[in-house]
Amino acid sequence: MAKKKPLSPGPSWNENFVVLGEILFWGFWAPVLFLIAAPWLSLAIVSYWPKPVLAGFFSAMASTGWLVASVVILAVIAYQAGMGYYRQHRSRKRTAAELAAKRAQGDKRL
Repeated sequence: MAKKKPLSPGPSWNENFVVLGEILFWGFWAPVLFLIAAPWLSLAIVSYWPKPVLAGFFSAMASTGWLVASVVILAVIAYQAGMGYYRQHRSRKRTAAELAAKRAQGDKRL
C-alpha cells in the first residue's frame, strides 16, 4: 500500500499577527525597555567609569527624574501584566465552573 504524501500546512493563520507583534515590539516595547534600563545603566557608568565618553549625557540620564520615571514605568507595566494575568485566571476559573455546573445538570451537549 502506498504511503500518503503529507499535505503542506499552507499559510499560517497568524502570519498577520506575527508582523503586528514585531511592529509593536520594535515600535513600543523596545523604547519602553530603553526608558527603564537607560537611567540605571547611566548611573552605573557615571558611578564606576572614571572618564566616560559623553559624560554630560550619562549624567543627565542618571538624574533623579529619569530614575523615578523608569521606576514608575516599570511599576505600571508590572501592574498591567499582573492584572491581565489575574483577569485571565478569573475568567478561566469562571468558565470552568459554569461548564462543571452544566455537566452536573446533565446537559447532553457537553
